[in-house]
Amino acid sequence: MLCPGQESVRLLYGELRLRVLDLPVFAERALQRVTLDGEVLPLAQSGGEIRFADPVRVQRDQTLRVLA
Repeated sequence: MLCPGQESVRLLYGELRLRVLDLPVFAERALQRVTLDGEVLPLAQSGGEIRFADPVRVQRDQTLRVLA
């Protein structure tokens, strides 16, 4: 279970490639970090938009977690 200020994406099948992730719930909050299976990802935040320094590939059974 996630706490307030946290969101996650876990893939059950396939893969998801991301350059930008838009989460309006974080528009008024500064992010602490975004991780992929515990590895911190470099990013820039503008409001609720998260722009990754390098494209992120989330694969089956991996979890992308956003923490504010």
